Amino acid sequence: TDQKAAGYDLMKIHPGIQRVVYDSMAATARRRGIRFAGHVPLAVGIMDALQQGQWTIDHVDGYIEGLAPAGAESQFFGFNLVSQADLSKLPALVAATKKAGAWIVPTQSLFESMLGGKTADQLAAMPEMKYTRNSGNSHHTFQLANPPSCARTIAPRLRLPAAISTPTSAKPMAIS
Repeated sequence: TDQKAAGYDLMKIHPGIQRVVYDSMAATARRRGIRFAGHVPLAVGIMDALQQGQWTIDHVDGYIEGLAPAGAESQFFGFNLVSQADLSKLPALVAATKKAGAWIVPTQSLFESMLGGKTADQLAAMPEMKYTRNSGNSHHTFQLANPPSCARTIAPRLRLPAAISTPTSAKPMAIS
C-alpha cells in the first residue's frame, strides 16, 4: 500500500511467486486500485491469474500449461508440454481471457531468436546483437534446442494470441 501512496499504478509479476503470496498481492491490488501484470507463476496457473484480474499475461505465460494435462510439469515456458496440449481446452482459455479483459504480451522475438532454428553464428550476426556485451562473439549466444524441432515448438505460441484476438464465435485455430 506504500507503493500506491508513492504514485505507483502497476505491480509487475515475476515467476516463482508462491500461491499464497500471489493471492494476497492480488487482493491488495484490487482493494487499492493498482493493476498487476506480467508473468503467470506456475503455482497460480493461467485460469486463476485471469480470474484474479491479472491485467497482462507476458510471454503467453501459462497458456501451454493450461492446455496440458493437470499436474504436468512445465519447463521453460511450457515448451516441453506442447506435444501434450489438449486443444479442446482452448475455447475455455480464450473465453476466460476475453472475459477478464486481459492483454497478451507475446514477446515472440525472444522465442523466435532462441528457438527459431538459427545457428549460434547466425544469432550473433543479427544487427541487434551490436547492443549486447561482447557482440560478435558467438560463444556468448546460445541455443536451447536443435533447430529442426524449434519451429514446431514455437507454433502454438504464435497461434494462441491469434485465437484470443478472433471473435468468440470463430472456430479456434489449431495448434500444429
